Amino acid sequence: MTLKDEYRKKLIAELIEQSAEIDILVIKLRQSTIDSNLNNIQTLEDLRNKQLITTYNN
Repeated sequence: MTLKDEYRKKLIAELIEQSAEIDILVIKLRQSTIDSNLNNIQTLEDLRNKQLITTYNN
C-alpha cells in the first residue's frame, strides 16, 4: 500500500468517525430538552466544521 493510499484510508476513517459522532448528537438533540439543545447544537456545529476542515484541507 502506498503512502497516499494509507493517508486516504486514515482520512476516510476519520471522516467516518466524525459522521458517527454527528449522528449520535442528532439523536441526542431529538431526545433532549430545549435547555440542553443549545449546547448540543453548538457541539454539532463544531463537529461539522471540523469535518469540513478535514475534508477540504487535505
